[in-house]
Parts: sequence; C-alpha cells; structure tokens
Amino acid sequence: MPPDSAAQVVLATAEGNPLIVEASVQRGRVVLVATSAGDPSWSAMPLWPSFVPLVHEILRYAVARQIDERNVLVGEPLVGMVPLSADVPALAIAAPGRRVEEVRPRAEADAYGWTFFETWQSGPYTAQFGPPLSQSELYTANVDSREPSESDLETITPEQLSKDVWPDVPLVHQTTFQNLDQPAASSVAPQSRLARGLLYAALGLLLIETWVAWRAGHHGEAALSAPSAGRRAA
Repeated sequence: MPPDSAAQVVLATAEGNPLIVEASVQRGRVVLVATSAGDPSWSAMPLWPSFVPLVHEILRYAVARQIDERNVLVGEPLVGMVPLSADVPALAIAAPGRRVEEVRPRAEADAYGWTFFETWQSGPYTAQFGPPLSQSELYTANVDSREPSESDLETITPEQLSKDVWPDVPLVHQTTFQNLDQPAASSVAPQSRLARGLLYAALGLLLIETWVAWRAGHHGEAALSAPSAGRRAA
C-alpha cells in the first residue's frame, strides 16, 4: 500500500500483503479483492463455506451509503445525484398527502445534484424524473425515535419536578392522606354507601325475578297435566 493512500486494508495475508482493500471515492465506496473468485490455485477462499456470506457482506457495505441517503429523519433534506446529460432532467418530488413540488437539479462536476428540504412530514417521498431519464426513486422520512426523544423513566425528585418540569406551576408534594375532614374527602363515604345499597337492591331484584319465573313455570306445568289426568280417569 502506498504510504499516502487513503485506502484501508481490511484483510491481509499472513505475509502482510493486502487481500481486501476498501476506499471512499467521491460519494461511493470501492472494495478491491486481490485474489481470484474461481481459481483455487490462487486461493482456497472460494471453497470456504464463508465465501458466499463474505461476498454478500462486501456488496452490502459497498451500497449501504446509497440506502442511507434514501432514509432520512423528518426535517432532514433529501439529496440525490443523476447522471450528467445534455438536457437537464425535470424533477418533481411527490410528498405525503399528495403534495408535489418541482425541484431543479444543479450541474456539478460529473453529475446533476438536487436537494429537497421540505421533509416536514413523515412518510414516503418519490423523486420522479422526466426525460431523458423517465424514472422514479423512493425515499423515506422517518420520525426520530432515538434519545432524547424517547421517554426517560428515571425517577426524579419533587424538587426536580417543580424546578425542571413545571417551573411556573405551584406544586405540593403529599405522600400520605391528609385533611380527611374536608367536604371533598368526606363526601366519598356517602357515595360509597349509596353505590353499595344500589348493588344489593339490584341483586335482590334479580333473585326475585328468578323465583317468580320458576313459580310461573311450575304452575304452568301443573295446569297442563291436570286435563290429561282427567281423560285417563274417564
């Protein structure tokens, strides 16, 4: 490796020779594997069970930056690049809620770059390119659920509650029941007795209704059986 190289050696041989090297090139990543993928005379790596997962991970690492740019937090801009051509492609951003905004790409060194700032609503955003590209790309603005946005369940003292959470609200911290002789507290007992009495009355009515229904059914059966007995006697 050249001493002034920005590339990094990811994997080396036992002799110290670079085997896998990666480097960032502009907005992308390049991974160089300095061995053969199909000639066992070079290396036994293609015969290893870990060879296929290794190739998948190298590919995932190389394209991960493209995926990261497609997923932003609400309020963060969407950024993209399109190939440089003779005509500036028309670009429209379809935002959540059927909102469509026109964006004009800007010419850079070797491509057209564009930025969309109005990601104030979470959901999918679609970049729709006109001729000569005539294609679309999907982006997503997500709600930030990382700390400190999530609730902190750590216990705080009454002083912290009064000072940090409710600085302008009068706060009285009470750990035991006090002033039970006040009208608001004493009114709880009569209400409780009234509710208990209504519950007992409803239970009594239910029992009476069951008994009355049983009595009516019993007398009905007796009335139906009396004529039959008279016919048998005759």
